[in-house]
Amino acid sequence: MDMPKIVLIGAGSWFTLSFISDLFRVGDLWGSELVLVDIDPEKAKIAERMVTNTIKEHKVDLKVTSTTDRREALDGADFVIISIRVGGTKARRIQMELPLKYGAYQCISDTVGGGALLKGLCEIPEIVNIARDMEDLCPKALMMNLTNPLTAVCMAVNKITKIRVVGLCHGLVSFIRLASKLLNVSEEMLTVLASGINHLTWVTDIRVGMENLYPEFERALYDPKNEKILMEYPGYLISREIYEVFKLFPAQGDRHVSEFFRFFKEWLKNPKYRKILQDYGHIDFDTLKEKEEDFIENERRWQYFKAVAEGKEKLRIVPTHELAVDIISSIVNAKTRTLYAVNVPNEGLIPGLPEDAVVEVPGIVGSYGVKGINVGKLPDAILGILNLHITRYKLMVEGVLNMDKELMVQALMLDPLIPSIEAARRIVEDGIRELSSIIKLT
Repeated sequence: MDMPKIVLIGAGSWFTLSFISDLFRVGDLWGSELVLVDIDPEKAKIAERMVTNTIKEHKVDLKVTSTTDRREALDGADFVIISIRVGGTKARRIQMELPLKYGAYQCISDTVGGGALLKGLCEIPEIVNIARDMEDLCPKALMMNLTNPLTAVCMAVNKITKIRVVGLCHGLVSFIRLASKLLNVSEEMLTVLASGINHLTWVTDIRVGMENLYPEFERALYDPKNEKILMEYPGYLISREIYEVFKLFPAQGDRHVSEFFRFFKEWLKNPKYRKILQDYGHIDFDTLKEKEEDFIENERRWQYFKAVAEGKEKLRIVPTHELAVDIISSIVNAKTRTLYAVNVPNEGLIPGLPEDAVVEVPGIVGSYGVKGINVGKLPDAILGILNLHITRYKLMVEGVLNMDKELMVQALMLDPLIPSIEAARRIVEDGIRELSSIIKLT
């Protein structure tokens, strides 16, 4: 394959920095074309100057342009990466805070809860429209989606278009780091397998070579001297309690895992659990507002982008565990790689879940594209939890794509964070009204 044309939609996001850093880590994609797309012309230009200054400094070959016209960018693209937030900080504040008014507590608000539905209202139609543009302009391109609610977004693209889409999330990396610390084994030596849905995968295997380390991991979980490690980002005390019941460990950490269960408010009563959810989530549970630190951090990052673009600072090349660059490298250069997690259509990968569900499993990539790996059946109780949330996502997708309020309410009725039918209805009605003042909902 010739060197590719890569389109990054959402160039003003922090992912642009990660992507450029990983180009240096992989090292075999120089000569590619990178088109940076953002609806904000200032962000698009600043991202372009930031990347251009960096490639000049390091004397590498990368053709970089920017535009606000995504159709112009998509023409002839080979890979399209999506990292967007429709409606910006105004929509984000509505998604975070509105459900709290009706007793629907949440922590991250992008995967489960009223916030996830409201975020889906913003993101799903836009990304489906991007996929439709891809059908016109680059039908063979691979879409890599990083935008949440990731499962619902990917299911919507699969339902409406013929575009190949893979959802990417680095959540398992935090678990690998935890296991490394508890087992005193380097991350590079560990093999960890997990499967489920995005932000709720279950660890089925922990090994070094052929040695099964799950029993040793379990012992370390309950060693009092490791309590401090379990409270580090993203928190694993709630996950440990869930493990006691289901005998498989939920991988993504308390800030995400806690939202999938109906005990969220009870967990907030536990001081240690509350500290984890407060410190590593987006909500201040004392004020029931989004934490102002989030906005301060976003502004700090943006000022850093501008400083690099203006030549006042150099871009810090910090390789990440994101997988987009690895996938592009493998397909372009016909190199087979294993991937710790990909979100793809189930198609039998996890028996007991719908074929058309999007599941998160280990993967493999090469010139043939991205494929999921079947790592075996999950216990019935876990399948029950996953099926509930998959049905919730299906209702969310149908409701959002058809602007069907009743289906949206039904989706919230299956959501463990929603306390009542009245709360579900108010979140849908008020959410649509408030978001409509910021963006066009279709």
